[in-house]
Amino acid sequence: MYSLEKVRAIRGGRLNLDIEQLTIPRGQITAVVGPNGSGKSTLLRLLAFLDQPSDGMITFAGEHVTGAPEQAHRLRQQATLVAQDPLLFDRSVRANVAYGLRHRGISETAVGLALARVGLPEFAERRARQLSGGERQRVALARAIAFRPDVLLLDEPTSNVDEKTKRPIETLIGELAEEGCCVVVTTHDLRQARAFGNNLVALDCGQIRPFGAEDDASVVLR
Repeated sequence: MYSLEKVRAIRGGRLNLDIEQLTIPRGQITAVVGPNGSGKSTLLRLLAFLDQPSDGMITFAGEHVTGAPEQAHRLRQQATLVAQDPLLFDRSVRANVAYGLRHRGISETAVGLALARVGLPEFAERRARQLSGGERQRVALARAIAFRPDVLLLDEPTSNVDEKTKRPIETLIGELAEEGCCVVVTTHDLRQARAFGNNLVALDCGQIRPFGAEDDASVVLR
C-alpha cells in the first residue's frame, strides 16, 4: 500500500524522522513501536497525507505522492487517522460518527453498524461530553470505520481504555485487516505489537532499528 524511500521529516529545525526504506502492505496490521519522541506520530501524519516529507518519496497504491492540494484531498478520503486523544464535537455520539458521511455519499445507516462494531450500539443519543476517555476513543474509532477507509491509522488506540475494553478493540483491528484494510497501529506495548502479527517496525530517534530477540515482549516502552 505504501512505499517510503529516503524519507526525512524536519520540524522546527529538528530531524523527527529519517527512514531509508519502509514498505507497508495492504490487508495487514503494521505495528509501530518506540518511546515518546521516536517519530511515531510524525510517521502517521505522513501516511495520512496531512504533512509532506522534507525529503524523499512516498508512494501510495502505486501513485507518487506529490503534495499537490488536489491529490492530498483525494488521498485523505482513503486514509483515516484516529488520534490518541480524539476531538469530538459537543453533540450526540450519533452526530459525531455521522459527521462527514453525507459529503462522501455514505448512508447514515453506517453509524449504527460502526457503533455496534466498537461495542457501543446503545450510545447513539448520548452527548460526547458525558463519555469516559475509553468511550471517546471507541466513538472516534467508530467514526473512522464508518467511512470504510482503505487505510486506518491508529495512534495508541488502547492507551485510554481498561483491560476489559482493550481486547475487543484489538479483535476489531484484526477483523478490519482481514477484511482488506491496511492498518497501521502505534503502541508502546510490545506484547500488543507482537499480538498483531509479524509486521513490526521499531522506531528510535526517528530511525528504524532492527526488531529482534533482545526486545522483551514483557516490556512496555515509555
